[in-house]
Amino acid sequence: MVDLMKADYARKGNRSWEDVVHKIKPLAASFEFTRAADIDLGKINNHIDRRIGEKAAIATINGELRYLRRMLSISCKLGKLAATPVIELLPTRTSETITWRQRTLPGCSPNFTTSMSGI
Repeated sequence: MVDLMKADYARKGNRSWEDVVHKIKPLAASFEFTRAADIDLGKINNHIDRRIGEKAAIATINGELRYLRRMLSISCKLGKLAATPVIELLPTRTSETITWRQRTLPGCSPNFTTSMSGI
């Protein structure tokens, strides 16, 4: 499946393949000896549980799930798989969202600050 996604990236002119290789390493650990046709929700949930146990961020796990979903989708479109499991992303927690803090703007006096919290 990785080769199919790499070819798809090349076809579309995506330049971020090295980034993908780095980000799918945890998937390789979970699905190394698993045929694509044998990937089901149980195995996907085992991957999620393992990554949560490793203290991976929810956003990181969701990124891995997106890549897995993409690889399975490409395989299905090319007739390599009859169907793909529905992969839902994990809900993000509000504590992991970006929070804006007061900061001093460059070139301004320390008394002049801005807050993005009202946006």
